[in-house]
Amino acid sequence: MDESAVRQNRPASTVHVVNRKTVQDDAQVEIVVIHTTLKATRHAMGTVLDLAADLHARIRLLAPHVVPFAAFDTPPVSPQFLANQLLPLTGSISTLIDIRLGRDRWEIIQSVLPPRSLVVIGGGRWWPWRERRLAERLRRQGHNVLFVPTA
Repeated sequence: MDESAVRQNRPASTVHVVNRKTVQDDAQVEIVVIHTTLKATRHAMGTVLDLAADLHARIRLLAPHVVPFAAFDTPPVSPQFLANQLLPLTGSISTLIDIRLGRDRWEIIQSVLPPRSLVVIGGGRWWPWRERRLAERLRRQGHNVLFVPTA
């Protein structure tokens, strides 16, 4: 991955992959895309491309990954493998891929999002229950959420 850098802040808890093509550290707005599935995240990132251009926003692709207690130091799926799967979804837009490992998906998301975040979630059109529940829960917490159904 010559166009990205990986740094681990704490062992087996956080991995950041920065798409260095057009990273904008001076952006005033951050749009957080929560990774659900590759297909849904691809649709969400397509929507975010338009939003980010209009708002001159920085994009964070948050990938919460639940790891069993016994495997926390050696997760079943390598964070680098997850980063390699997500990096093509970013294209040339300014993106921080934020892979968080933890015990509970909701706690991971809640610990990362600042108050009143702008959040985009992709999900299935016909059976998006898990993603829609997450979107509703985030709205109740005061976040601005855009749900993007897949085709």
